[in-house]
Amino acid sequence: YQAEEAGVLEFYKNKGVLSEILEDVLKYESDANRIVNNWRSLNDKTEWGKKIRIHGDYHLGQVLKLESGFAIIDYEGEPMRSVGERASKYSPLRDVAGMIRSFHYAAFSAYFTFIEKHKMKKNIQNKLFLIASRLNLKVSRLYLKKYLTHLQKKRSHLVPLRLKDCYKLLT
Repeated sequence: YQAEEAGVLEFYKNKGVLSEILEDVLKYESDANRIVNNWRSLNDKTEWGKKIRIHGDYHLGQVLKLESGFAIIDYEGEPMRSVGERASKYSPLRDVAGMIRSFHYAAFSAYFTFIEKHKMKKNIQNKLFLIASRLNLKVSRLYLKKYLTHLQKKRSHLVPLRLKDCYKLLT
């Protein structure tokens, strides 16, 4: 199967039609392998951070923009979980992951809504897909960087102090 897949990819490369999308798919496959290797490398030396009561359902819909800044609402947690589960302590990275998923949803919800309303050629759709992908990645990286920088300035031990351990736990 892999040989056949490699042959198909080589055919498209030779024809000059291997698009940025296909290249991204291949990159994501290597990212998946990296994620598996990250989890395999977690061991007793990995710093896990602390467990606290978290929001539990943290996403863009739970954040309000006010004149004075932002407010986070609805601290009841994930509605599908039992009260006991919602009261349990977890890594704050769980809420971070929830917000990052929300960025992904927002970027691609906008993408799919737009292409549904506007008829366009496939190559334009592919370019817009790349834009949504890059926007999601950029916003997610910025959010994570700001979050970790803030905790480091506060000398908080809520999350691992070593960035590589944070990335391992999030990926």
